[in-house]
Amino acid sequence: MGNYLRNLIFVLRDASGIRSTQDVNFPDPATIYYDTRPLDNVSRAMWLDRILNRYGYGAQVGNTNGLVGTVLAVDTGGGRESSVWPFDFAHEFDGGVGFENRDLWLPTYSSTRFEIGGSWGASGTLSVITNDVTIADNVWM
Repeated sequence: MGNYLRNLIFVLRDASGIRSTQDVNFPDPATIYYDTRPLDNVSRAMWLDRILNRYGYGAQVGNTNGLVGTVLAVDTGGGRESSVWPFDFAHEFDGGVGFENRDLWLPTYSSTRFEIGGSWGASGTLSVITNDVTIADNVWM
């Protein structure tokens, strides 16, 4: 902490240290806290929809009762990885991650407390990959 957060990627591993193949072990809903305040409360279905829309992992398929359904391919080419949950602050212009003018980056201090909470499934380990940015000058447009 102490820089601007651009992306966080939560990776859930099972008790043996292998990336879990069970998405149901991730909280549903999950609450993201920023200095003890809820920043986001997101259901698993909504998070999966964000992954599809912002990263393009998965596919729109079928027609059920006049509605287009979403099937997210897991652990396949073009699909998302099971138990990998990206949470970004970098999706401004077209909704895709990486096309941002940096207005969503989240400022933090060395004392900032960032947490994820919810009802977890089986025991395991949660790794957090952090993409933070150190600002040397004014980078905002």
